[in-house]
Amino acid sequence: MCIDEFRQCDFIEDCPDGDDERNCPCEPPNYQCISGMCISQSNRCDGNIDCDDGSDEDGCPCSDGYFTCGDGQCVEESLRCDGEPHCLDISDELACTECSGAAFLCGEGKCIPGESVCDGFNDCDTDELDCCEGSGFFQCDNGNTCLDINKQCDGVPDCSDALDEQNCPSVCSESEFTCNNGLCIDRNLRCNGLVECRDGSDEEGCPCREDQWDCGDGTCLPGNSRCNGRTECRDASDEQGCPPPPCQAGEWTCRDGSCISERNRCDQVPDCLDRSDEENCLSRVCGVEEFTCRDGSCIPEDQECNGQYDCADYSDEENCQTQACGTGEWMCGEGSCIQQGQRCDNRYDCPDYTDEDNCPLPEMVHAYQKTFDVIDSMTVEMTVMKKIALLVRI
Repeated sequence: MCIDEFRQCDFIEDCPDGDDERNCPCEPPNYQCISGMCISQSNRCDGNIDCDDGSDEDGCPCSDGYFTCGDGQCVEESLRCDGEPHCLDISDELACTECSGAAFLCGEGKCIPGESVCDGFNDCDTDELDCCEGSGFFQCDNGNTCLDINKQCDGVPDCSDALDEQNCPSVCSESEFTCNNGLCIDRNLRCNGLVECRDGSDEEGCPCREDQWDCGDGTCLPGNSRCNGRTECRDASDEQGCPPPPCQAGEWTCRDGSCISERNRCDQVPDCLDRSDEENCLSRVCGVEEFTCRDGSCIPEDQECNGQYDCADYSDEENCQTQACGTGEWMCGEGSCIQQGQRCDNRYDCPDYTDEDNCPLPEMVHAYQKTFDVIDSMTVEMTVMKKIALLVRI
């Protein structure tokens, strides 16, 4: 788009994008924007943005009824020194001579909310001074800490200088109990199950009640804690010496309290460690085809005298008649039979090893024996000849 040259920099934008008014020399009394744009001085600080970068409204003094913050921000004058900062740099609450409403004026001229006074936090130079006077509280030496009067002389320092625990009475009256920290409480509160001393000393060393269990270290437990299967005393005394749990259905209780299956009662085999499961049992009569052991138990009849012990008392192998061995067999000492050829074969075949007793020596042994006999005879003959020679010399 083309425009007449005289229309350039005439403070009237003729180009749609305002390009005809850019980079124009700005001559007084006009105002030059930071971007270089030139506007009329009357548009400076008029509350409307005329510069393309808005710089014509920067750094402008606030209008009447407004307070200018340190950073140039404007806030309503009525909000000045009300104890609540509205400027980002809180300059509206500084350099105050008085505060509005319930705000508190600090010695340094700062206004703070009234509820911030004597709250234990330093919000300014004077908000925590003289807070305890007339309040019934105890004031520490630093002047900034107020304590509940009950914290004085309770054995626990709460002031940084421990002033609350100085010059405290050390002797309680006869009707009072002296806590380990020096605090006095009513003697009736001693051992009442509730901690009254801050150090808990009023409940230490107390005897257990009748419905409680006394652990070996003096700790008291509820009565139902005794023998409940859970160790709760530090010395485990609550679970010591407890009776064994009752046996369940289908079980029999041994004399020592242990449990066995009901089926194992009076079965001729002791299952209880104290053998009580086999006491006072009704004797059972063995059947026709059974053998009665000396202890009353029964075994099959064919197990009697079978060379094996089947009765627990070995009575099934007593007084057994020895049977003759067959042709070509030899009878062992305990009555069993082996083949005749196994007799004296230098191998044990009888269970009692009697098949190798009183056996003749082998032929090789006989040959050695004859040799030793000849040597012995020659030795004797030489000895006799030596004696004869000696007699002849004499």
